Amino acid sequence: MSTRTAVTLAITLTLALSGCRWLRGERRHAEGDEKTTEKTATEKAAEKGTEAAKAEATAKEEEQGGADVVAKGDGRPLVLFIIMDTVRADHLSMCGYERPTSPFLDSLAKKPKVAASCDTHAPGPWTVPSHASYFTGLTVPEHGSDAMGIRFSQDIPTLAELMDKKGYQPVLMSANPTLSKVSGLQRGFKTIKVTKTLTEMRGEEVRKELRKLLGEVDAAKPMFLTVNLIDAHDPYPRIPADVGWVPEQDEMVYDVHDKEKDTAYHRYFLGGMADDKQREYEERARNGYDYGISLADQNVNEVMKVLRQEGWLKNGFRLVITSDHGEFLGEHHLLRHGCFIWEPVTKIPFLYYDSTATEKITLPTPMSSQYAFWLLQDGKLPAALPPVTSFSNRREFDIKKGSDMAALWTSPTEKLVWDTNTFLRFDLAADPGETAGQPLAADHPQRAVLEKMAADHAAHLAQVRQQEVDPQLRDQLKELGYWEEPANNQQAPAASP
Repeated sequence: MSTRTAVTLAITLTLALSGCRWLRGERRHAEGDEKTTEKTATEKAAEKGTEAAKAEATAKEEEQGGADVVAKGDGRPLVLFIIMDTVRADHLSMCGYERPTSPFLDSLAKKPKVAASCDTHAPGPWTVPSHASYFTGLTVPEHGSDAMGIRFSQDIPTLAELMDKKGYQPVLMSANPTLSKVSGLQRGFKTIKVTKTLTEMRGEEVRKELRKLLGEVDAAKPMFLTVNLIDAHDPYPRIPADVGWVPEQDEMVYDVHDKEKDTAYHRYFLGGMADDKQREYEERARNGYDYGISLADQNVNEVMKVLRQEGWLKNGFRLVITSDHGEFLGEHHLLRHGCFIWEPVTKIPFLYYDSTATEKITLPTPMSSQYAFWLLQDGKLPAALPPVTSFSNRREFDIKKGSDMAALWTSPTEKLVWDTNTFLRFDLAADPGETAGQPLAADHPQRAVLEKMAADHAAHLAQVRQQEVDPQLRDQLKELGYWEEPANNQQAPAASP
């Protein structure tokens, strides 16, 4: 081998060895890059989790009032029950209504752990029977507080009394004066603010009165707070010109107690109003009602704000928002509520939220707002739920008269009705206006259940109608417009089924 060849071979070997070392180095570098990439992805995932946890913690902090707010109570969550008086489900934007009547409830219903229902039914068509069911967990015939002036038995424990035994201080703030002491609905509450008129606590007064009431409670004890908001109940306030989604309108008062009975309200029922005037009157009622619902929605938000600012949400909270009944706006040629149990006055909204729960509760469909009793007391529904029912009774002293009725919802679209010895079945999908009820078949699987309901309700009504009405409560109900009599013994036309 020549010297030149040997040198060339040595150089080639050297380069080859260097290339191998370079390749091995590159491979190690690439492997290192892969490891670095994997580590970065893990770190990023961890960072994402941390960011989500931080966002959740921040949202929780904001929900509870912020770092500067001092917690009230003993560490247990607030239990809060808000009744939006007279609010029917199909007039809430939360339930798909075309007018933006409930922006706060809309946003609340979208929260991950909030359970919301637009297919909930009230136990009765007016304030007393529904509130009595909420406070006792019983159906209307079981507690018996549905006929005018009849209170449920002192032997029946109330939700306020049960929460008191758990160490919660029961507090009641009601803008509806029907929740008076004489009604029996205040039993068990220790700190109470109930108005004397339907217009005394509306708008900004709600926030002011709540702050005053919270000043009277023990800041070291947990609280069970019930709030009734009356903004959607007539009389309807003036609608300003700048609302946007509803026309400007003057205050609308039904004048249910006018002694002369020569008012638009009485002419509407007694046949003294032309068809075009009736439609105009119903539209004014719809406008005033929708605006009232929007004010109630604002006040739900205000109640939550005050409680947050005062530190009552700091330990978490369990919340139920519902109504006690809806409102007729011309359906079945009816206005206001009470006396009948058609859908406009029974179908109401329902929201449940437990800020301390790990997951969202599932609400049944359909359901009864009576279930609020267990959600408030226990934070859960019982394994065996009572059926979804509602009851009404005839009022001889009411211009609408009404009817002794019992309703049983077996599904979202099937409603069975007993109406003074007539048993009917309504297909709510095909007949949402409930104008074409069919005779209930004798072999319907729920016929026996409805017959038992009807018999119990009829027996209960026969008994209470023999009792003397408390004159103080009767006078109060007259003042609130629940006790109306047509002039000269005139009777309103019977409302159509």
